[in-house]
Amino acid sequence: MSYQPAVYASGDVFISYPTSAVLSVAGGIGGGYLASALGGTRFTSPAVRQGGQSTGDTHGADTGAALAAAKAVMHAASVEATASLSRAAQAEAAARSAATSVASAGQLSAQLAGQEIASGHAYDKHVVQKGEYPHVRTRAQFAGLIEEVILKGESKSLGLGRTGYWYDGTFVVRNPKDPDGGSAHRETFDYFKRQR
Repeated sequence: MSYQPAVYASGDVFISYPTSAVLSVAGGIGGGYLASALGGTRFTSPAVRQGGQSTGDTHGADTGAALAAAKAVMHAASVEATASLSRAAQAEAAARSAATSVASAGQLSAQLAGQEIASGHAYDKHVVQKGEYPHVRTRAQFAGLIEEVILKGESKSLGLGRTGYWYDGTFVVRNPKDPDGGSAHRETFDYFKRQR
């Protein structure tokens, strides 16, 4: 892998982006810095290079260039880390958003199915005439009960595009071909299991 020089510091030090580590090292006046880039490339500050080449006389080491190099390397590492965190946060947010969207879509679908079925014959027949749900007084309450069965219940494909749901003693059949969207009534779990 090769990187284009991103920063030039005096003393012929090029700092390449992205950097993965910045280390303090001994050498020169007060030491210097070594940057390790992805791909194994290493960059040293002038203070380190000049200190290593000297014979003990470190007065000629260019610590200004070393400081500039260190700042540039640390800035590049900071930019890289921020960008990496930003990408990770964006990916996590997108995943949460997608999961929320899927959950919201499922809830909306169950709500609409409940409203459609409750607006049809199931309310008149099973709530009003047969009294299967004495606690249900309105179509809106019946729609909420159907929605709960669809969201919380067991489900299975019944063929011909129909889906069956069972929860807490209520069996819901979602049938897109039925003008009422399906039906809902009291049934046992065994009844639900036998349906095809």
